[in-house]
Amino acid sequence: MSGDFEIISLFLCSLLSCTSTGILIFYFLYSQESRTYAFKLVFSIFLFDFILSLNYLCPLLYLLIDQNAQIGDVICRIQGFIKLLGTNGMLFSSLVISWVLFSYFIRKKQIKFKNPIIHYSKFTMVLPLILSSIPLITNNYNHTEPLKDVMCFLIVKSYDKGSYDTIGMVQKIILSFVPFVTTIFLEVFFVLSVFYQFYKNKDQIYQVNIKSLILYPSILIISWIWIMFERFYELITDGNQISWLNQFDLQLGVLNGFFNSIVYGFLSINLCPKHDKSDIKCIESEKTPYPDSISGFWSIDEE
Repeated sequence: MSGDFEIISLFLCSLLSCTSTGILIFYFLYSQESRTYAFKLVFSIFLFDFILSLNYLCPLLYLLIDQNAQIGDVICRIQGFIKLLGTNGMLFSSLVISWVLFSYFIRKKQIKFKNPIIHYSKFTMVLPLILSSIPLITNNYNHTEPLKDVMCFLIVKSYDKGSYDTIGMVQKIILSFVPFVTTIFLEVFFVLSVFYQFYKNKDQIYQVNIKSLILYPSILIISWIWIMFERFYELITDGNQISWLNQFDLQLGVLNGFFNSIVYGFLSINLCPKHDKSDIKCIESEKTPYPDSISGFWSIDEE
């Protein structure tokens, strides 16, 4: 990706994701009434998407200002670290959301009304932080296409015989591919289990609200499958790249923040201020097979 059109396009995708997630983060921090259990549950996914989109936005802005822009090794490593941290943090956060839904509707577990940002932080924050720190030790964050002068990723340092980077290959698989595949597999299982549970109840009102659950794994697959496929192709072909795929897969990945803000944010959580239980809620079903539940995670709220 070297043309001005591709750079501007990627910049606009980053700006869109950064803006949409930033609005939700600002609303959460500004409005105390917005801090429902559901909003707290999805807050970490917005936070990681915001960090990830900002991580793309800054070097792209730098490149638009200076066509000969380059970043040093220290900035390169920090940038690569943030990319892996943001990606895995986003993946694990989405998995936690699906797990909570599965536990609540299928396992019939009452939600512990602790702050989910803190309660699940060992999975959404601590684990991604540990995983993204490993390549710092082995020096596997480096420049690579596209926009290799200003962007850095987790890489395999060499594919040449005699100097093949086995450690880099193992890290690429364990730190990048395994979290993605595991998240997709489990999220599809959790979401389809919830979806099927309500399909059996034949409650049309309830199904209208619950159907958007299928968007959760779909957004992840649409946004990231292309990048993961290309990186996997890179591994098995000793560093070869698919040029045409390399020109748009990153844009879809960057747009994931915008997609998540729509699916997990504006379409899902209750953005209306809190009211008494006698007041009307934003999204609620009168006919629910669970007397203590409301349709979807949208209004899983604090008592």
